[in-house]
This record gives sequence, structure tokens and C-alpha cells, in this order.
Amino acid sequence: MIRSLFVFPLFCALIVTAQVVIAIVPIRGEVKGLSSGSNLVVEAFDTGTNLRVGQALVSVTGNFDLDTLPRGNYELRLVGPNGELIQSQYVSLNTSTQMVDFEIPSQAGGKPATGTVDLSQLGHRPDAHAVRILHQALKAVAKDDHKEAIALLQKTIEADPKITEAHLNLAIQYAAVGDAERSLKESETAARLAPGNPLARLNLAITMFRLRRLADAETEARAATRLDPANTKAAFLTGAILAGEGKITPEALSYLKKAYEDYPQARELGARVEQRLAR
Repeated sequence: MIRSLFVFPLFCALIVTAQVVIAIVPIRGEVKGLSSGSNLVVEAFDTGTNLRVGQALVSVTGNFDLDTLPRGNYELRLVGPNGELIQSQYVSLNTSTQMVDFEIPSQAGGKPATGTVDLSQLGHRPDAHAVRILHQALKAVAKDDHKEAIALLQKTIEADPKITEAHLNLAIQYAAVGDAERSLKESETAARLAPGNPLARLNLAITMFRLRRLADAETEARAATRLDPANTKAAFLTGAILAGEGKITPEALSYLKKAYEDYPQARELGARVEQRLAR
């Protein structure tokens, strides 16, 4: 049996860099033809889960920044002050800054380019003040200023308790300073607010793995891989948990193999699993 005493240290390199769970790929954009006094918002929806994962206010000059998105495929929706859809477009984020432009129809009263959507489909609309605080918090996160990031993320949640991104980031910051109890609480809140968000489920799995709650971690890791099959970190974690539980099976090996290219530790653990299976 491959004991968890071996699996846990091997997986530490992944856990230490848990912040990569929300690796940022910035989107910079402009809304052209913007009228003065317009109050528009750009919202990002994950095309796999149809959940909103980011939001940016459009400035008076027409510029907007989305700094909270991981690699993946998204639908960007430009919506008006009453939630009406004006335009939408799809983007695929890789490793570099993505530039996106929207163009407002020049004719007065122009109809939305892609029709309208029912407001119930838009999910929770974060408080604008809370979003501004969140952007400040993410800058502190990028600088590894854990104290400042935690303080700002707490303020974000006070302004709007339903912002998943704030709870998710706060969980990671608490983990970075060694506060496992608060990290678990925020991870659970993020997953409860957005059960279809693979990042929230993966971060909860990582937190539970750190606490050696392997059965619970397996459940969350499997959910993350189901929601995002291409996520190699989720695959690595799922395979490592199965091995740590003594489940030396072809399934565990298949998860680890998915992560071979991105994580040398997965290849090392996979070799051990393969040796056991060959006996």
C-alpha cells in the first residue's frame, strides 16, 4: 500500500502553490461609442458551468479590467444598468493579457446585438462598492501582502457576503498564513455559493487534503474534475487522494497520468502506483 505519509509530502509542492488555483489571466478592454453617463458592466461567464465568475465596471472613458479569471473559455456579456444584455462575445484565455473591445451601436435606441436574457439567469449581481474593494484586494494578493489582502477581502465580504471570488481568495490567504480553520470555513462558503464552480470545489478539496480529511477531499476533488475535466491540478489531486487512501487502482493512475506534463510529482507518484499494479 502506498501510505498517505508518502503521498502527502509528495503533494506538498502543489498545495504550497494553491494560489495558482485562480491563476490570473488579465482581460483589458474598451467599450467604444460609449455615451457620457452610461453605467455599464462587463460580466464573465464560464462556458462550461454557465456561472458568472467575474465582473468589471466600465469607466466613464469606456475602459474595463477583468483581473480575476483563470485560464479557460468564457462568454463576456456587456450589460446595461438594469441588467439588460447589450452585446456578448466569447474568449479563450491562455497565458497572456487578452484585449477585448465592445462597440455600442451608433443609432439611438439600437437593439442589443445578441438579444436579451432573463435576469434570473444572471445569478448574483455583486455590489459595485464590494467589487471595487475586491480589485484592491487582488492587487494585495498579487504582491503577497497577506495581511492587507485579508483585511480587504474581509471588507469585500462585509459589503457583499455573496461574492464567491472574495471567499475563495480569502480561503487561500488564510491558508498562506497557516490559519487552517478559517481557510476551511471560507472554502466551504465559496463552494456553497457556487457549487458548479470547479475552482471553488478544487480549493475546498485542497484545504481538506491539507487537514488529512481524505474522504471529504476525494468527494470535492472528483467534483472539480467532473466540472473541469481539463484541469490537471484537479486530476493530480484526485489521483493523489486515491493513492493516499490506499486505492491503488487503474482509475487513480489515469488521473495522475493526466497531470504528468504539468506536474513532475504526479509522474513520480504514478510510477509508484504503476509498480504496485504490476505486482
